[in-house]
Amino acid sequence: MLLVEGDEYDRVFAKRLLGQHAEEHFAVCVAGTLAEARKKLAATKYDVVALDLNLPDSTGLLTVRAVTAAAPDVPIVVLTSAADAAEAVEAVRLGAQDFLDKSGLNWQLLHRVLHQAIERQKLMNDLMRRYAAWSAVVKTLRALDAGDTLQKRDVVGFDELVRPYAGLLARTAHGARRDAGYVAHATELVRRMAECDCGVADLLDVHLTAVGRRVDAESQAGRTREDEQLVILEVMGYLLSAYRKLNSEARAARRPREG
Repeated sequence: MLLVEGDEYDRVFAKRLLGQHAEEHFAVCVAGTLAEARKKLAATKYDVVALDLNLPDSTGLLTVRAVTAAAPDVPIVVLTSAADAAEAVEAVRLGAQDFLDKSGLNWQLLHRVLHQAIERQKLMNDLMRRYAAWSAVVKTLRALDAGDTLQKRDVVGFDELVRPYAGLLARTAHGARRDAGYVAHATELVRRMAECDCGVADLLDVHLTAVGRRVDAESQAGRTREDEQLVILEVMGYLLSAYRKLNSEARAARRPREG
Protein backbone atom coordinates (compact mmCIF):
# COMPACT_ATOMS: atom_id res chain seq x y z
CA MET A 1 0.00 0.00 0.00
CA LEU A 2 0.99 3.63 -0.37
CA LEU A 3 0.77 5.86 2.69
CA VAL A 4 0.62 9.52 1.65
CA GLU A 5 1.02 11.58 4.80
CA GLY A 6 2.46 15.07 5.18
CA ASP A 7 3.05 14.94 8.93
CA GLU A 8 6.12 12.95 10.03
CA TYR A 9 4.63 11.92 13.39
CA ASP A 10 1.42 10.66 11.72
CA ARG A 11 3.49 8.77 9.12
CA VAL A 12 5.43 6.92 11.80
CA PHE A 13 2.27 6.18 13.82
CA ALA A 14 0.27 4.89 10.84
CA LYS A 15 3.16 2.79 9.56
CA ARG A 16 3.59 1.23 13.00
CA LEU A 17 -0.13 0.34 13.12
CA LEU A 18 0.04 -1.16 9.64
CA GLY A 19 3.01 -3.32 10.60
CA GLN A 20 1.29 -4.95 13.58
CA HIS A 21 0.19 -8.59 13.37
CA ALA A 22 2.17 -10.52 10.78
CA GLU A 23 -0.89 -12.23 9.31
CA GLU A 24 -2.41 -8.86 8.38
CA HIS A 25 0.83 -7.10 7.49
CA PHE A 26 0.88 -4.50 4.71
CA ALA A 27 4.01 -3.78 2.69
CA VAL A 28 4.01 0.00 3.17
CA CYS A 29 5.56 2.60 0.88
CA VAL A 30 5.54 6.18 2.12
CA ALA A 31 5.17 9.53 0.34
CA GLY A 32 5.28 12.89 2.10
CA THR A 33 4.07 15.06 -0.79
CA LEU A 34 1.64 14.84 -3.70
CA ALA A 35 4.51 15.03 -6.18
CA GLU A 36 6.22 12.06 -4.54
CA ALA A 37 2.94 10.13 -4.44
CA ARG A 38 2.38 10.70 -8.16
CA LYS A 39 5.85 9.35 -8.97
CA LYS A 40 5.28 6.23 -6.88
CA LEU A 41 1.83 5.63 -8.36
CA ALA A 42 3.25 5.92 -11.87
CA ALA A 43 5.98 3.39 -11.09
CA THR A 44 4.12 0.82 -8.95
CA LYS A 45 0.69 -0.82 -8.85
CA TYR A 46 -0.64 -0.48 -5.29
CA ASP A 47 -3.54 -2.31 -3.67
CA VAL A 48 -4.68 0.73 -1.68
CA VAL A 49 -3.72 4.33 -0.88
CA ALA A 50 -4.10 5.87 2.59
CA LEU A 51 -4.23 9.60 1.88
CA ASP A 52 -3.83 12.65 4.06
CA LEU A 53 -5.83 15.50 2.52
CA ASN A 54 -3.41 18.24 3.55
CA LEU A 55 0.07 17.84 2.10
CA PRO A 56 2.89 20.38 1.74
CA ASP A 57 2.12 20.78 -1.98
CA SER A 58 -1.65 20.14 -2.05
CA THR A 59 -4.63 20.62 0.24
CA GLY A 60 -8.19 19.43 0.61
CA LEU A 61 -10.21 17.93 -2.21
CA LEU A 62 -7.60 18.89 -4.80
CA THR A 63 -5.45 16.16 -3.26
CA VAL A 64 -8.15 13.54 -3.77
CA ARG A 65 -8.76 14.64 -7.36
CA ALA A 66 -5.05 14.47 -8.14
CA VAL A 67 -4.52 11.00 -6.67
CA THR A 68 -7.71 9.66 -8.27
CA ALA A 69 -6.54 10.97 -11.65
CA ALA A 70 -3.10 9.40 -11.16
CA ALA A 71 -4.50 5.98 -10.19
CA PRO A 72 -8.23 5.70 -11.02
CA ASP A 73 -8.40 1.94 -10.32
CA VAL A 74 -6.73 2.08 -6.89
CA PRO A 75 -8.93 2.47 -3.78
CA ILE A 76 -8.31 5.53 -1.60
CA VAL A 77 -8.93 5.78 2.14
CA VAL A 78 -8.73 9.38 3.34
CA LEU A 79 -7.02 10.08 6.66
CA THR A 80 -8.47 13.19 8.22
CA SER A 81 -9.17 15.05 11.44
CA ALA A 82 -12.54 15.57 13.09
CA ALA A 83 -12.49 19.20 11.93
CA ASP A 84 -12.30 18.07 8.31
CA ALA A 85 -15.13 15.51 8.49
CA ALA A 86 -17.36 17.35 6.00
CA GLU A 87 -14.50 17.55 3.52
CA ALA A 88 -13.82 13.83 3.99
CA VAL A 89 -17.45 13.01 3.13
CA GLU A 90 -17.10 15.08 -0.03
CA ALA A 91 -13.90 13.16 -0.81
CA VAL A 92 -15.94 9.95 -0.86
CA ARG A 93 -18.31 11.51 -3.37
CA LEU A 94 -15.28 12.28 -5.52
CA GLY A 95 -14.19 8.65 -5.58
CA ALA A 96 -12.49 7.79 -2.27
CA GLN A 97 -13.70 4.50 -0.82
CA ASP A 98 -13.80 5.60 2.83
CA PHE A 99 -12.30 7.96 5.40
CA LEU A 100 -10.87 7.66 8.90
CA ASP A 101 -10.40 10.17 11.70
CA LYS A 102 -6.69 10.03 12.58
CA SER A 103 -7.42 10.82 16.23
CA GLY A 104 -9.33 7.54 16.63
CA LEU A 105 -7.05 5.19 14.71
CA ASN A 106 -6.31 1.73 16.03
CA TRP A 107 -4.95 -1.42 14.40
CA GLN A 108 -8.27 -3.24 14.01
CA LEU A 109 -10.13 -0.25 12.52
CA LEU A 110 -7.36 0.72 10.11
CA HIS A 111 -6.86 -2.80 8.76
CA ARG A 112 -10.59 -3.48 8.45
CA VAL A 113 -11.29 -0.27 6.52
CA LEU A 114 -8.30 -0.77 4.21
CA HIS A 115 -9.24 -4.36 3.40
CA GLN A 116 -12.87 -3.39 2.79
CA ALA A 117 -11.77 -0.58 0.49
CA ILE A 118 -9.66 -3.03 -1.52
CA GLU A 119 -12.54 -5.49 -1.92
CA ARG A 120 -15.07 -2.79 -2.85
CA GLN A 121 -12.72 -1.38 -5.46
CA LYS A 122 -12.18 -4.84 -6.96
CA LEU A 123 -15.94 -5.25 -7.30
CA MET A 124 -16.34 -1.77 -8.75
CA ASN A 125 -13.54 -2.33 -11.26
CA ASP A 126 -15.14 -5.61 -12.31
CA LEU A 127 -18.55 -3.98 -12.63
CA MET A 128 -17.14 -1.22 -14.80
CA ARG A 129 -15.41 -3.76 -17.06
CA ARG A 130 -18.66 -5.70 -17.41
CA TYR A 131 -20.56 -2.50 -18.10
CA ALA A 132 -18.05 -1.48 -20.79
CA ALA A 133 -18.31 -4.92 -22.42
CA TRP A 134 -22.11 -4.81 -22.29
CA SER A 135 -22.11 -1.31 -23.77
CA ALA A 136 -20.06 -2.54 -26.72
CA VAL A 137 -22.49 -5.41 -27.32
CA VAL A 138 -25.49 -3.08 -27.14
CA LYS A 139 -23.94 -0.59 -29.56
CA THR A 140 -23.32 -3.43 -32.02
CA LEU A 141 -26.89 -4.67 -31.73
CA ARG A 142 -28.33 -1.17 -31.92
CA ALA A 143 -26.42 -0.55 -35.16
CA LEU A 144 -28.50 -3.32 -36.75
CA ASP A 145 -31.73 -1.41 -36.10
CA ALA A 146 -31.87 1.95 -37.83
CA GLY A 147 -35.56 2.52 -37.15
CA ASP A 148 -37.17 5.07 -34.86
CA THR A 149 -36.84 4.19 -31.17
CA LEU A 150 -38.91 4.91 -28.08
CA GLN A 151 -36.00 6.92 -26.66
CA LYS A 152 -36.24 9.27 -29.65
CA ARG A 153 -39.99 9.46 -30.14
CA ASP A 154 -41.11 9.61 -26.48
CA VAL A 155 -38.47 10.82 -24.01
CA VAL A 156 -40.90 10.96 -21.08
CA GLY A 157 -42.29 7.49 -21.77
CA PHE A 158 -38.77 6.12 -22.09
CA ASP A 159 -37.77 7.55 -18.70
CA GLU A 160 -40.93 6.11 -17.14
CA LEU A 161 -39.66 2.68 -18.17
CA VAL A 162 -36.07 3.28 -17.10
CA ARG A 163 -36.94 4.32 -13.54
CA PRO A 164 -38.79 1.12 -12.54
CA TYR A 165 -36.19 -0.95 -14.37
CA ALA A 166 -33.42 0.73 -12.36
CA GLY A 167 -35.47 0.05 -9.23
CA LEU A 168 -35.64 -3.62 -10.16
CA LEU A 169 -31.87 -3.70 -10.59
CA ALA A 170 -31.38 -2.07 -7.20
CA ARG A 171 -33.81 -4.46 -5.54
CA THR A 172 -32.01 -7.46 -6.98
CA ALA A 173 -28.55 -6.10 -6.17
CA HIS A 174 -29.52 -5.68 -2.52
CA GLY A 175 -30.56 -9.28 -2.15
CA ALA A 176 -34.33 -9.10 -2.61
CA ARG A 177 -35.94 -12.53 -2.77
CA ARG A 178 -37.66 -13.59 -5.97
CA ASP A 179 -41.04 -13.48 -4.28
CA ALA A 180 -44.49 -12.66 -5.66
CA GLY A 181 -43.83 -8.94 -5.30
CA TYR A 182 -40.65 -9.17 -7.31
CA VAL A 183 -42.34 -11.15 -10.08
CA ALA A 184 -45.28 -8.73 -10.13
CA HIS A 185 -42.88 -5.78 -10.40
CA ALA A 186 -41.06 -7.34 -13.35
CA THR A 187 -44.26 -8.49 -15.06
CA GLU A 188 -45.83 -5.03 -14.81
CA LEU A 189 -42.70 -3.50 -16.27
CA VAL A 190 -42.65 -5.73 -19.34
CA ARG A 191 -46.42 -5.23 -19.77
CA ARG A 192 -45.79 -1.50 -20.00
CA MET A 193 -42.99 -2.12 -22.49
CA ALA A 194 -45.37 -4.11 -24.64
CA GLU A 195 -48.00 -1.36 -24.47
CA CYS A 196 -45.37 1.09 -25.71
CA ASP A 197 -44.76 -1.23 -28.66
CA CYS A 198 -41.10 -1.57 -27.67
CA GLY A 199 -38.84 -3.55 -29.93
CA VAL A 200 -35.67 -5.40 -28.93
CA ALA A 201 -33.67 -2.23 -29.56
CA ASP A 202 -35.89 -0.34 -27.09
CA LEU A 203 -35.40 -3.04 -24.47
CA LEU A 204 -31.64 -2.75 -24.93
CA ASP A 205 -31.83 1.05 -24.62
CA VAL A 206 -33.88 0.84 -21.41
CA HIS A 207 -31.55 -1.76 -19.95
CA LEU A 208 -28.35 0.08 -20.80
CA THR A 209 -29.65 3.42 -19.48
CA ALA A 210 -30.83 1.86 -16.20
CA VAL A 211 -27.56 0.00 -15.69
CA GLY A 212 -25.66 3.20 -16.39
CA ARG A 213 -27.57 4.97 -13.64
CA ARG A 214 -26.83 2.11 -11.25
CA VAL A 215 -23.12 2.22 -12.07
CA ASP A 216 -23.00 5.99 -11.58
CA ALA A 217 -24.86 5.80 -8.27
CA GLU A 218 -22.64 3.04 -6.90
CA SER A 219 -19.49 4.82 -8.06
CA GLN A 220 -20.50 8.09 -6.41
CA ALA A 221 -21.38 6.32 -3.19
CA GLY A 222 -18.09 4.41 -3.25
CA ARG A 223 -19.67 1.02 -2.79
CA THR A 224 -21.06 -1.99 -4.62
CA ARG A 225 -22.04 -5.60 -3.90
CA GLU A 226 -21.10 -8.97 -5.30
CA ASP A 227 -24.75 -9.41 -6.35
CA GLU A 228 -24.28 -6.51 -8.78
CA GLN A 229 -21.97 -8.62 -10.92
CA LEU A 230 -24.80 -11.01 -11.79
CA VAL A 231 -27.85 -8.79 -11.73
CA ILE A 232 -27.34 -7.36 -15.21
CA LEU A 233 -27.60 -10.69 -17.01
CA GLU A 234 -30.10 -12.15 -14.56
CA VAL A 235 -32.67 -9.38 -14.81
CA MET A 236 -32.08 -8.94 -18.52
CA GLY A 237 -32.75 -12.65 -19.09
CA TYR A 238 -35.90 -12.64 -16.98
CA LEU A 239 -37.34 -9.53 -18.59
CA LEU A 240 -36.43 -10.62 -22.09
CA SER A 241 -38.26 -13.92 -21.61
CA ALA A 242 -41.35 -12.26 -20.14
CA TYR A 243 -41.22 -9.45 -22.68
CA ARG A 244 -41.19 -11.79 -25.65
CA LYS A 245 -44.34 -13.51 -24.44
CA LEU A 246 -46.29 -10.38 -23.48
CA ASN A 247 -45.18 -8.36 -26.48
CA SER A 248 -46.26 -11.18 -28.79
CA GLU A 249 -49.69 -11.22 -27.15
CA ALA A 250 -50.00 -7.42 -27.41
CA ARG A 251 -49.09 -7.40 -31.09
CA ALA A 252 -51.56 -10.20 -31.78
CA ALA A 253 -54.33 -8.23 -30.03
CA ARG A 254 -53.61 -5.15 -32.17
CA ARG A 255 -53.60 -7.13 -35.44
CA PRO A 256 -56.83 -6.50 -37.43
CA ARG A 257 -59.20 -9.44 -37.41
CA GLU A 258 -59.50 -11.23 -40.75
CA GLY A 259 -62.92 -11.24 -42.43
